[in-house]
Amino acid sequence: MTSSPGLLTGATERSMRPCISWSTAEHLSSLPVDGRAGYVTELDRLASVLAYLVTRPTFPTTLLVRTARRLEQRDPKSATAALLGDA
Repeated sequence: MTSSPGLLTGATERSMRPCISWSTAEHLSSLPVDGRAGYVTELDRLASVLAYLVTRPTFPTTLLVRTARRLEQRDPKSATAALLGDA
């Protein structure tokens, strides 16, 4: 795979997902000072879109979230025990 200056380089490859933030930081550090402002603005825009999508899921996802909330454990001790196992 060839490297490109895009924000989401390798985002479609499962093995590259953990490296996206690192490669973005490397790309940002290699930019000249005047080029960083536009890149940072684009990163902020993408983060805002992601935050919006997380807080306001689409219709099918909303149904799944409601169902999960109804089925979730309300007791913090039992929920923590279930997540951590026997540890």
